[in-house]
Amino acid sequence: TISKTFLLSGLLRKDISQIDLVIDAFSKLPDVELYISGFAADEDNIREKCKSHRNIHFLGCIEYNRYMELLNNVSFVMSMRNPKLIENKCNFPSKIIEAILHNKIIVSTIHYEQLNGLKYFEVSSDCNSLIADIQRIISIEKEELMLFANQAEYAKKHFSPAAWNMAMKTIESRDSTL
Repeated sequence: TISKTFLLSGLLRKDISQIDLVIDAFSKLPDVELYISGFAADEDNIREKCKSHRNIHFLGCIEYNRYMELLNNVSFVMSMRNPKLIENKCNFPSKIIEAILHNKIIVSTIHYEQLNGLKYFEVSSDCNSLIADIQRIISIEKEELMLFANQAEYAKKHFSPAAWNMAMKTIESRDSTL
């Protein structure tokens, strides 16, 4: 089932998750639920920003079992790295693979070459554009959205430890012939 539920999880900083941008955008999308979990140095500030919006739920750091329950109950997982920062160009978020393996729909601010072959939504990191992107995504017919959801088998084939091991062996064999 696809619902208007989004998850932002991980290290909750402006450079990594653009937490302020996400809260601002979802505060203008009252019919869309946002769940936020993870570590934030300024947790009190984030909690304060979220509490006046019924659709934004700040959970902070939660236990693994609770996180897995949360992950299994949302439809969309956000990867909101700031695309303008050079350190985010080559810093692939493992949360994306985790979400894909749980058949979640990915929403990302960065296009990752590593994900060629997978379907995911690329969104803006400008507040008004992000709002428009989220509205566009949630208005897509469920049948089409399902094409973005059930990609776990592709991910297992291409991103599993066995696939990575094979890629490393290929690289090593090329290096040994030099």
